[in-house]
Amino acid sequence: MKLLTKTTLYFVTVSLLVFFAGGAGLYKIMQNLVEHEVDAELYSRIHYLYDNIRQLNSLENVAFIATEPIDIQKVNKPAPSTFRLKDTVLYNRNLKAYMPYRQLSTVVKSGGNYYCIRIYKSLITSNYLIEKIALIITLMLILFLALAFFLNRYIFGKVWADFFNTLHIMQEFSLDNPQKEPFQFSEIIEFNQLNRELTRMTDKIIHDYEAVKEFTGNLSHEVQTPLAIIKNKTELLFQESLNEKQYELAGSIYSANNRLSGIVRSLGLIARIDKNQFVDKSAIDMKALIIKQ
Repeated sequence: MKLLTKTTLYFVTVSLLVFFAGGAGLYKIMQNLVEHEVDAELYSRIHYLYDNIRQLNSLENVAFIATEPIDIQKVNKPAPSTFRLKDTVLYNRNLKAYMPYRQLSTVVKSGGNYYCIRIYKSLITSNYLIEKIALIITLMLILFLALAFFLNRYIFGKVWADFFNTLHIMQEFSLDNPQKEPFQFSEIIEFNQLNRELTRMTDKIIHDYEAVKEFTGNLSHEVQTPLAIIKNKTELLFQESLNEKQYELAGSIYSANNRLSGIVRSLGLIARIDKNQFVDKSAIDMKALIIKQ
């Protein structure tokens, strides 16, 4: 997975989590605020009804004064004069459907009788407002994520340009051609530190490689003469009168010397190849060569 894809996934994941958490919290806050406003209006209306009851000393005209649904029922047994709030639904004959309402109920005394009064406030407008706000927030989030996505790609390309330049130089680096392109200076401190460390490491690798190459060339050259002497001396031993054990020891020396000579010849060949001492080059069919062998 590319670095840009990884960072984008992290960004989108965190953004979505923050949005859903923040959106749920904001929705709850708006719902509580709307509910508080509705409750405040219901309390204001109930106090308005109390004033009308005191002025009219009757409940007959109260329903005509109110603009929202009111339910007034006579009760035989007086209840505690408390206010009760709850959510409910009322049937709308025009729309032929149940609609959400907020209900405030209490018991009042009028003309020697007790009445249970229930006043209602429609929540359709409030719920519609909350839904619209939630829709606007969702659209703004989608726009924000799209804008942030493209900005992230643009900023990523600008910020990480020096890193990818360093990566390209390292990909082109080869011991066959150790003269690598120098790293560019970066305005980012960490990238400069990375370039310095890579320069130090590559310089050490080149130095060690040259040292090993020189050692290999010297080894193959210096060891050839002693190995040739050992071989000649061993061949002379075979011409002498040897018992079986001595002959066996001389044979093992000769075999070991031949193996060591083969290794030295291979090292010499590698050194000559590395120094480009073989000018003529030709293509070979490795498959045919392997089958032939």
